[in-house]
Amino acid sequence: MAVYGGEYFKGTPAITCNRYGEGKVYYIATVGSQMLYHYLIRQILAQNEIPFISDLPARVEITKRSGCSINAYFIFNNDRTGKDFTLFGEPCHLSPFEMKIIKEKGISAGKA
Repeated sequence: MAVYGGEYFKGTPAITCNRYGEGKVYYIATVGSQMLYHYLIRQILAQNEIPFISDLPARVEITKRSGCSINAYFIFNNDRTGKDFTLFGEPCHLSPFEMKIIKEKGISAGKA
């Protein structure tokens, strides 16, 4: 996916993607900018048809789990300060290091 351009490692892999079983494994053998990681994540999510929520505050993460006709979203604030934002059209507040779970029932299980 990317090779080194500097003299010492020039032309050797810096970022690779390999198939493992039915999945893929990504290996990042370099230190990049935050912009690089955002680009890689967006590409990986798009390739796997996983939606990207672009307007989450810094240090807030969301994970989706699906099963038994329920989607569950785990929203984490990994910061020492509270966060206010809009999620799925609704205002949301997370205190420092708080986690909330939002469940949607009657939804067919999709990619998580």
